[in-house]
Amino acid sequence: IVTELPAGNLNDQLVINGTGNPSWVSPSVVSSTWTTLYDSGKLGVAGSLDSGVFAAHDVIAIYIFAALSAADGQAIKFNNDSTANQYCFRDLRDGTMFTTSNYACIQYGFVTSTNWINSVWNITQRTATEKMINGFITEQRGTASTDHPSQDLMSAMWRNTADQITRVTLTSSTGATVNMQAGSQMLILGAS
Repeated sequence: IVTELPAGNLNDQLVINGTGNPSWVSPSVVSSTWTTLYDSGKLGVAGSLDSGVFAAHDVIAIYIFAALSAADGQAIKFNNDSTANQYCFRDLRDGTMFTTSNYACIQYGFVTSTNWINSVWNITQRTATEKMINGFITEQRGTASTDHPSQDLMSAMWRNTADQITRVTLTSSTGATVNMQAGSQMLILGAS
C-alpha cells in the first residue's frame, strides 16, 4: 500500500513510528539561557570595575572595553584573590609566546600604558578543578593611521580548586584594584 505523506514543516525530521509508518516530527530544542551577572554600563567618570559577588555558573563569558586611568599593565583577578601563586598563563602576543607562572592576577595589557583594550574571556569551571580560561585581546597602540592594534591570544588558569568564580575585578599588574577611564565597561554573562 502506497500512501502519500503530507509535507512537513521546515526543520522537521522524518521518522518511522512503531507501526512502521512514516511521519514528520519537530525536533526538540535544547537550550541554555545566558544570565547577565554584571553590567557596569559605560563609566561616566573614572572608577573601578569590580562586579561584586554573583552566583556561580558553569560557564562565564566576560566582555571588557577599558583603559587604565594611570599607566600600568591591565589585568584581571577573580574572587578578590591576589595570592602570588594562584594564576598562570601562556599567551601569544603579536606572534611572540610568553609563559607566566605564579602571578597575582592575569595581566593582559602589553605594556605599561593607558591604552584602550577590548577583551573577551571564556571560562569553564567545575567544583574541585582549576578554572580554565581563554582570552582574546586587542590593544590600541596609538591613534595614527599606521598604528596597528596588538593582539593577544591567551590560555590561563586560576588554580583555586575549592571555589568557583563569583567575582571579577580589573586590576593593575600587581593585582591591585585601580581606576579605569570614563567610558570603560565590563559585562559578565553566566550559564549552567
